[in-house]
Amino acid sequence: MHENKSETFNFIKKSIHIPKDIIVKESANELLKGLIVSKTGLYEKAHGHRVIGRVSHEYVLVYCLDGKGCLELSGQKWDIYKGDLFICDIDLPHSYLSDDTEPWTILWAHFMGKNAQSFLNLLNLSPDTPVINIGYHQKLTYMFNEIFTALENGYNTANLIYSSTCLQNIFGYLIKVKISSGHSNLSFDVDKVIEFMRANLNKSFHLEHFSDYLKISPSHFCRVFKKITGYSPIDYFIRLKMQKACELLDLSDMRIKEISRCLGYENQYYFSSVFKKIVGYSPKEYRKLQKG
Repeated sequence: MHENKSETFNFIKKSIHIPKDIIVKESANELLKGLIVSKTGLYEKAHGHRVIGRVSHEYVLVYCLDGKGCLELSGQKWDIYKGDLFICDIDLPHSYLSDDTEPWTILWAHFMGKNAQSFLNLLNLSPDTPVINIGYHQKLTYMFNEIFTALENGYNTANLIYSSTCLQNIFGYLIKVKISSGHSNLSFDVDKVIEFMRANLNKSFHLEHFSDYLKISPSHFCRVFKKITGYSPIDYFIRLKMQKACELLDLSDMRIKEISRCLGYENQYYFSSVFKKIVGYSPKEYRKLQKG
């Protein structure tokens, strides 16, 4: 990243702005209509940083890595702290400024596109609720930096598509983290259960095996697991098995009978029936398609 001291304020600014004519031209690209990044950057220990009464024709996404500040939007004010992320909507006057005693360090990006609002809706980000506390995540800082590096290398279509993909990855990661944090008060760790499932794909388990592993009732476990993943525990376990079966059919020369036993199915024909129900092809058909 290019580093320079702001001539107005005494803090390090790193930013990339895409010329407007390039944004207009590239927005016609089918892969960029949905989401395109127009500006991005990092302000470090930004003492004196302030945006007052700005109206932007783009969405503005700001991630606070350190320090604190505040946001004013729609006549309301929010204090911003480390780990907070906020959004400023299109064509809506907004102000945000760094704290004088604990100036913030922020990563930010301006973006637009027909899919932008859908991502924000999934995160419940709106003018009335523009702030979420997501905490510090190294993955987020990495993806913001990837956007910057891509655009720093030039405004060609490939770099714009890559930066757009990185922003989509940011939204996808935020949605995943938000869902997980929303269930942080649950009595068990769903990711831990899925890890246990993956480690035991060679076995035939019933619901009680998983609930006993967690030492909770089967009914409670099943209800919560389905609420979070959208699938019952056994259905999810079977789908993990079929995912592994696809991998083995594609990347190994194991016979279907061997794959069946490897995944806890003694009856090859039952395994093939389950595989076809979920994947849409029989194991033999799937392998033939993958091998060309």
